[in-house]
Amino acid sequence: MKHILSHLKVLTAALLLCGASLPAAEVTVAAPDSPLLRFAQGKLEAALQQRGDTLKRVSNPAPGQTAALSVTIDPAAADGVGPEGFRLALQRNGRMIAGGDERGAMYGVLDVAEQIRLGTPWNKIECELTDIEAWCAYGAYFAEKLRGGVALAEARATKDVRKQQQAVTALEKALGHWQRLAELGARFNRLPVPSNSIDPFSWASLTPAVERDIATARAGL
Repeated sequence: MKHILSHLKVLTAALLLCGASLPAAEVTVAAPDSPLLRFAQGKLEAALQQRGDTLKRVSNPAPGQTAALSVTIDPAAADGVGPEGFRLALQRNGRMIAGGDERGAMYGVLDVAEQIRLGTPWNKIECELTDIEAWCAYGAYFAEKLRGGVALAEARATKDVRKQQQAVTALEKALGHWQRLAELGARFNRLPVPSNSIDPFSWASLTPAVERDIATARAGL
């Protein structure tokens, strides 16, 4: 864990690299018709209008019609973020928000609207939201890491194999969050990131250290 912590400043400084801004005169949004999503699209429309752009809403795109932003409610596509979470992904002709449920889809559209309202160009939205998701994965990693560390300390003190298994389970979850962080961190960064440490930094390069935590927890008490 000390090894991971030593890279915190580097991780903070490893900013995501986004492309240049491109103006969009009209942003077409395809989304299911519901009160929550109509509300969210209203916020998005207001944010776009502040930049001189417009929003076109479609509920059922015609064959061949593409949307700059497609909104879906798909628990499978939003796996790992919870029922009220969402994921933003690039498609060939636009972007897609997949919500774990209707409220998650609404939060996704509202997040895009807020990014635009704060001045983020339309073509940098996925980069910004990926950054947010990466920090969430980083926080979730440390939460499970701490749960595992506490459970392992209790197991060693009491020779309780159930506590030991709790530690292993928590650290396996921590590994999953770290692997997600490595995936997100590599999406826009040119890795390895130059740093003031001896070796260039990358999240994936630290994965073996995270895996060793699990092996340590599985060792005899």
